[in-house]
Amino acid sequence: MNLLGWCHKTRRTRSVAFTLVELLVVIAIIGVLVALLLPAIQAARETARTCTCRNHLRQIGIATQMFHDAKGYLPPVSTHTNIGTDRESALLFLLPYLEEANRLVTYNPELGTSHPDNAGVVEATIPVYLCPSMIYTPEAGQPGATSYAPCTGSNSPWLITMHNGSMVSRPTVVALKDVADGTTNTFAFGEQDFFENQTFGSSAPVGPRWSGGYVSDSFGATWGPFNPQTRPDPEVDPGSAGKYGTAFRSDHRGGVQFVMVDGSVQFITDDIEEALLDALATRAGGEVDHSF
Repeated sequence: MNLLGWCHKTRRTRSVAFTLVELLVVIAIIGVLVALLLPAIQAARETARTCTCRNHLRQIGIATQMFHDAKGYLPPVSTHTNIGTDRESALLFLLPYLEEANRLVTYNPELGTSHPDNAGVVEATIPVYLCPSMIYTPEAGQPGATSYAPCTGSNSPWLITMHNGSMVSRPTVVALKDVADGTTNTFAFGEQDFFENQTFGSSAPVGPRWSGGYVSDSFGATWGPFNPQTRPDPEVDPGSAGKYGTAFRSDHRGGVQFVMVDGSVQFITDDIEEALLDALATRAGGEVDHSF
């Protein structure tokens, strides 16, 4: 090879190489693009999770309608009369209508939800009962978590005689004909989350459990704050436990999703008026305007 050819080949080889400055520029450009795209990707993922949550609520709403068709009344939020967490929840008795009948078959209602013989059922994870946006770490030996709670109304859910929502405790039963405000205008179930895994001295995170028909397990009401993201320590503010524990809340930005008695799903924003929220939580309040 002559000298001229060698020089031409060398120049051509050098012309396609990257300098350190060029490489740094490319890396910087990629970093900027990633920074621009990441929020959009996260937003798209949250939109997908919200849609999944909406679909779960829709399935629960359909199951509620099927339960009513079979029994003639809406599923009760609590059935047992004994005090404590042995009571069953509405979500427990919706299992057969959500293709989970095999679980209910192995559950012994004579023993209640806290008996070890029923642990295999009550500790199960039911995918349709969980919102994918909910921040929660499952723990072995604990009742299965849920993201949804039946609406007992606008009053304190601790007194079953005060339940004025569509979902109530026995011995009272509510049929569709009793929802005088309209099934489209009345909450059936709404979201609840786990308060960022706050435990307050307990080994388990604070949040709803799908099998327990008890206030601290699965009841939802509008008597407390709407969509609180944290709750006060009950040792510091004892009066906060009930109102915050039964509050509807979610890990979606800006509001909470509900399934109405008619099976439709609605997203209720954080800025909803308190009077309207209470009107949607009650079955026969006589309110005229339910627009939201």
